[in-house]
Amino acid sequence: MNIVADRPATDLIQLEMVRAWLFKIGEPEEDHFIVLEKCKSDPEAMEYFLMHANGEI
Repeated sequence: MNIVADRPATDLIQLEMVRAWLFKIGEPEEDHFIVLEKCKSDPEAMEYFLMHANGEI
């Protein structure tokens, strides 16, 4: 399975925004997959973490 080919471009951009925010807040890199996998499977989680990444919360 190719994650890049199987996801719309907007989803990939959103995931990268969340990933950048995780680096910014100092979240251990080995734990990033937990948040990113949750975002991939739960649209509400994606919305929540994007709000953080955009500084809305």
